[in-house]
Amino acid sequence: MADTEKHLDAEAIDARMGRLPLYAVFTRPRAGYDLSSPQADALLLEHLGWLLDLQDQGRLVAGGPLDYGRPPRSGDPIINASGMFVLAAASEEEAAAIVADEPFTRAGWRTCSICTWLLNEGIVIDAARPAVDAFGAGLHDPATPAWAGLVEDSGAGW
Repeated sequence: MADTEKHLDAEAIDARMGRLPLYAVFTRPRAGYDLSSPQADALLLEHLGWLLDLQDQGRLVAGGPLDYGRPPRSGDPIINASGMFVLAAASEEEAAAIVADEPFTRAGWRTCSICTWLLNEGIVIDAARPAVDAFGAGLHDPATPAWAGLVEDSGAGW
């Protein structure tokens, strides 16, 4: 056992959970997606400006291409995406309205899948908290363990 390894009980672990409700958005190209077309450069600049506007608002937690430099994967619909971003919104409906304004999506070049995401662990918790405080639906109920529902619902055998 490494000296840095800690044995925490359930209460100590639960106290460290972030409980930050966010939305992960996975983008996928449609058949008309053509980065070599004359419209592509304008759409890309508009897309990047749109993301930077969300960042300047404090709403965008993270974003960028997936499998950068590699061809898109096929098969699993969760990883069959060309990009993703994570944002804070008060509801899934608000997240969908924000995503509908993404330039490639608005032009019909991409589809977007929105997933709710409860950020529990990681070094980005402190960075994401202001976005959730400003735009999010509030913290996950602190009286409920952060892993509630996972044991019964996931089939993972925890």
